[in-house]
Amino acid sequence: MSPAPKKLQRRTTPLPVKQPTTGSARSRSRNATVTRARLLEAAADLFSTRGYDGTSIHDIARAAGYTIGAIYRHFDSKSSILLEVVKYSIAHVPSVEPTDPTAAPNAATLLGDLVVEFALPKMARVRRLSKELHSAARNDAGAAKLLIAFYARRAHEIADLIGRASTGRAQSPHGGEAKAWILLMLMVGVTHIETIDPDLVFENAWHDELRALVTTFLDPKANIAAAATPTGKKP
Repeated sequence: MSPAPKKLQRRTTPLPVKQPTTGSARSRSRNATVTRARLLEAAADLFSTRGYDGTSIHDIARAAGYTIGAIYRHFDSKSSILLEVVKYSIAHVPSVEPTDPTAAPNAATLLGDLVVEFALPKMARVRRLSKELHSAARNDAGAAKLLIAFYARRAHEIADLIGRASTGRAQSPHGGEAKAWILLMLMVGVTHIETIDPDLVFENAWHDELRALVTTFLDPKANIAAAATPTGKKP
């Protein structure tokens, strides 16, 4: 008698699923990063030239060379694109921290340089985007939240710098904080310089006056001493 055929056993473990290779995963991640960067760059150009209200999602997709679907894979809305553009731009606003953290900071020099840096031609797009954010913040809660957080953080940095530079000097309890907000309002005014006189951003004499204004505001005694010292001599 021939032996009974063996009963087939049911497979209890799932079939292996082919996983993407590390290289392909990295490639997709790199492509997504490139796509996002191109979309943000196109949006920044359009927002700064046409304005937020004058730019549509279709405009951004067309300028970047992508479809509308590509935009919505990375962003929820046009306002979310603006927020990301401004975050990127804000990251390129010069820092107020001294280059040598071990040296005593000179607040008047550092902050004078900061204000002048913001007024230079190379910061034109950042200034325009700043104006668009202020405009969008009137109607967009997310934009308003980002703007408030940025100014609060920057005011704290400036006040801290003024405080460290003023160690040993008598100051009012809120002197550094008040001065920080006044300087920030000066920078907000600088964002409108192209509207008032676009040629000023190219004039070194105006940059010098702007720097002297900040210096006098923060350290009037030093400025008076410098003015009283004959040219070529040190006090």
